Amino acid sequence: MEIKIEYTKNNLNNENIESLLVFIAEDTDIIGSGLREMPKELKKHLTTSLKLNAFKGNKGKSYHFFSGYSKIPQLVVIGLGKKGDIDSEVIRRAAGKAGKLLSSLKVDTVGIFVSSFLKNASEIEVGKVIAEGISLGSYEFNLYKSKEKNRVKNKFIKIKFFDPEKVTSFNKLKLGKIKADATNMARDLGNLPSNDLKPKDLAEVAKNIAKEHKMECTILEEKDMQKHGMGMLLGVSRGSIEPAKLIILEYNHQNAKQTLAIVGKGVTFDSGGISL
Repeated sequence: MEIKIEYTKNNLNNENIESLLVFIAEDTDIIGSGLREMPKELKKHLTTSLKLNAFKGNKGKSYHFFSGYSKIPQLVVIGLGKKGDIDSEVIRRAAGKAGKLLSSLKVDTVGIFVSSFLKNASEIEVGKVIAEGISLGSYEFNLYKSKEKNRVKNKFIKIKFFDPEKVTSFNKLKLGKIKADATNMARDLGNLPSNDLKPKDLAEVAKNIAKEHKMECTILEEKDMQKHGMGMLLGVSRGSIEPAKLIILEYNHQNAKQTLAIVGKGVTFDSGGISL
């Protein structure tokens, strides 16, 4: 599923969207969870549901109902758990829960309500956290499913963030989605079987990333690794008929004050690498 993120500081009263996602803490009312800016038609239905204990805001739980409000016919409520326990990771996982529900809503446009309540509970910029969570949660690996079965799941969906209290920004949302997209790309690579992702294929992916983002990419062949005494790596690669590659990606920022090195294991035929 492809997600496009939009952002507005407008309130919801004059908006037409197919479904709205909101977050609510356990055993609180609408005001306590920062939802006072919702349209009164939605607040009425949600307040009734909370009073009847149809939904309590428990962490990891969700509640989906048809509102009867023509401008926003569906409302999805995601529980955050106890107010004192809410932090960035709780919010990210709640957004991930929302992401998993997107395909079942059968809509093209979804709104997400961002409030100062969420901002105050998060140690990290809350817009980035929510955008990251919902993008990670919506991930599905459908490469080997037939086109007919995959038709709905590969649909395009627009996520519109409503921020009437101005607690975040489009740039923060975009940063969260970039991080999630990078993670989902790595998930795709990790889910590919060894016959479809050989070392040379992974090296090509690295070259393309470097070209797109203006990075330096160096690929060491087995003869290069022998010169550098990389016997352990070459020993592992002997388990495959495919020649090994060692990928070096370098990004140099003009204002950088220190060097950071990240070493990853990308053994394409060894399932032990997945656990790392």
